[in-house]
Amino acid sequence: RCLTPPPPLPIKEQKVVVDELSNLKKNRKVYIQQRNSNLYFRADRGQTLGSCKKELDNMKKDLQDM
Repeated sequence: RCLTPPPPLPIKEQKVVVDELSNLKKNRKVYIQQRNSNLYFRADRGQTLGSCKKELDNMKKDLQDM
């Protein structure tokens, strides 16, 4: 029986973010945090979801390249 190791924690966290954004109603507001700051700005849900999916894909690709 071959066991595969679980995905790293950041990938799991990013999957949760993508799932949460995917399940939001269209009229819900989304805020993103500025890097190195405690400031949050309102963002477009679709753009935020797209960038989070892209980041998840990049994380998975980096993991496969190892």
